[in-house]
Amino acid sequence: MIVESPNKIKKLRTFLDNSWNVAASVGHVCDLPADDMAIDLESGGFEQKYQISKSKSDVVAKLKAFAAKADEVYLASDPDREGEAISWHLSRLLKLNTATQNRVCFHSITKEEVGKALKDPRPIDMNLVDAYRTRRAVDRIFGYQLSPEIQRFGMRSAGRCQTPCLNVVVQREEAIQNFKPRKYFSLKAIYKEGMTAEYALPDKEGKYKTTKVDTEENMNILLPLLETHREHIVISVNEYSEDKKPRPPFITSTIITDAAAKLKFKPAKTTELLQSLFHKGLVTYIRTDSIVISEEGLTLARQVLSASYPDIMAEKPVVYNAKKSAQGAHECIRPTHADDSGELQGNKDELALYTLIRNRFLASQCKPQVFKRQDIVLSAQTDPAAFFLARNRSETFPGFTKIYMDDQQDNKKEGEEEEEVGDTFLEISEGKICNAEKYVTAAQETKPPQRFKLATLSKEIERLGFGRPSTFSAIVQTPLDRGYYEEDKKGFLHPTETGMSCIHLLRKTMPEAIVPEFTKTLEEHLDVIAEAGDSYKAFMQAWFAEWTNLLKKARIFFSTVAKDNPSLDKRPKEIMAEPCPKCKGVVHAFTGRFGKYAICSVCDNKINLEFTISKQACFKCGELMHELKGKFGKYFKCPKCSSTLNEKGLKAIEEANKAGILCPLCKAPMIERKYKDKKDGSTKSFYGCSKYPDCRGTKNCSNSPPAPSGRPLS
Repeated sequence: MIVESPNKIKKLRTFLDNSWNVAASVGHVCDLPADDMAIDLESGGFEQKYQISKSKSDVVAKLKAFAAKADEVYLASDPDREGEAISWHLSRLLKLNTATQNRVCFHSITKEEVGKALKDPRPIDMNLVDAYRTRRAVDRIFGYQLSPEIQRFGMRSAGRCQTPCLNVVVQREEAIQNFKPRKYFSLKAIYKEGMTAEYALPDKEGKYKTTKVDTEENMNILLPLLETHREHIVISVNEYSEDKKPRPPFITSTIITDAAAKLKFKPAKTTELLQSLFHKGLVTYIRTDSIVISEEGLTLARQVLSASYPDIMAEKPVVYNAKKSAQGAHECIRPTHADDSGELQGNKDELALYTLIRNRFLASQCKPQVFKRQDIVLSAQTDPAAFFLARNRSETFPGFTKIYMDDQQDNKKEGEEEEEVGDTFLEISEGKICNAEKYVTAAQETKPPQRFKLATLSKEIERLGFGRPSTFSAIVQTPLDRGYYEEDKKGFLHPTETGMSCIHLLRKTMPEAIVPEFTKTLEEHLDVIAEAGDSYKAFMQAWFAEWTNLLKKARIFFSTVAKDNPSLDKRPKEIMAEPCPKCKGVVHAFTGRFGKYAICSVCDNKINLEFTISKQACFKCGELMHELKGKFGKYFKCPKCSSTLNEKGLKAIEEANKAGILCPLCKAPMIERKYKDKKDGSTKSFYGCSKYPDCRGTKNCSNSPPAPSGRPLS
């Protein structure tokens, strides 16, 4: 059996007998070469020229030897489009027949799920493979043909998903910059009877809703009128029960958002932890946009709830229906067993994420939280009429909140204020006169929309309909890595000058490339191809004809922009004499925020051209280090072994040199490091070699226990 990740092997071996050998492809083994389009655009056939990835030559060689000794080879890559493509590449490399029933898919790594999959193998689904090839071809053509056009203006690259994602951030920034605050006033009446009510008006249906006084002029008219009318009559009292239903179980986008809000995890970290939980067999497949719960999952939830929370378990299973665009073969993210948290002791991050998933899943099968509500409408009997609404609410049944506290942030609209409610219920009836003891007003201003964080941006691109669960994290991360936007200390995203310029340029030249509809339409058509509703070749011929026409028009605009604004044309005027030290490719020079640098046109290797040779010797190889300026200030980099050292690390080494603390193994200066004691959780110190990980020498600090083995925390 060949799986994608080596991390799955340990779990699989616990329930496969000795007749099985399990190996891993470690993700994709083949790809289009980076230095060539590798797609036949001339003949109209759009044949792709895949090759074994350079880093996977040894893996493929081992898999070939592995397969040669096996009676049968089962391909068990992940159950999605990318996984199907991996199995297709492996079948070609291992000379397996794609029509042979040797493809198995399991949505969780459990004995039951794997056993069921092995009883029902199938051939490789070439429709899914064609959908993958289509996505790969479109992404390659989009990036390789549009990126050179914007690189002449100093941009790094364009991408089918990354560019619309950047546009979302830029549009939000422009909305903030163009926002003009509007002043408004809140108005409340404090009654002697012990209640507070807000100014309210009836809507078109006659329902009273709290509202604000829109101008100071209107407030100056209304307030004197109210001061002479302090006796308010109760015109309606509405008492009722209100249910707050539990949320559906997690899908990829919602777990990313919730983990950011509740656990402060970045999307990349959440994705990594989810992958680990899946590989350990603790949760179901984690790349999903379906909230459906399988029959097995429903049974599991009700077994746990009936044993631990029988009072809040829903009377019958709660069924959630997937949205139209959801991938039908997948279900929600849920635990695979009743409670596997014991397996995660010692790994607090994985345990925290697992607990969040488990609690949300169980809560989805619970009764609603129930509130007693009381709405009292009072009339000030003025002309024109002024009304006030007092709202009281108290919980009468906790329901699902016994397991999972939900702030419902995903349902809150932009700019929407929290509902103000009291918890003091009054014995009051219609017609009663209440005395307004005083009126309280407060001037407020409308607020601009909030900037995105990586997690909320993931949610937004899902709402807009581009990308897939497996790609959300990468889509929002790529523009950050490219320097198109930056995170502030609180994690909010700000587009850089380059990011703003990129979108402004494309708006003038190729607006189709930055709108969500362009890539959303493609995603929808990929689903059609995956279901055999269209073919790779037919779609590519139609798409490429449209794309070529768009690009032809755009190139005219690009040339016009460059001609009219010569200063914007940042194309390198010269090619560096020295080739790339990594791949020997052609290197182009640029000028950035921190000076002059060069980028390889083949492998993207970045080379700093402005530096000072410092007096600091490299702590690994002894070469004099280059002093450079980066995003976080001054740092040092060795030109020989690429080791880096910031000022904090340099200071620590200098202090160690002064103290004469040298490594017992290699005599290099040692740095004080910290680690967490597994017994009591306290933070303790030890000295570690500055050449770590090449040298693992350690020395105890005074009054500290022996230093730990392995990698230190800092």
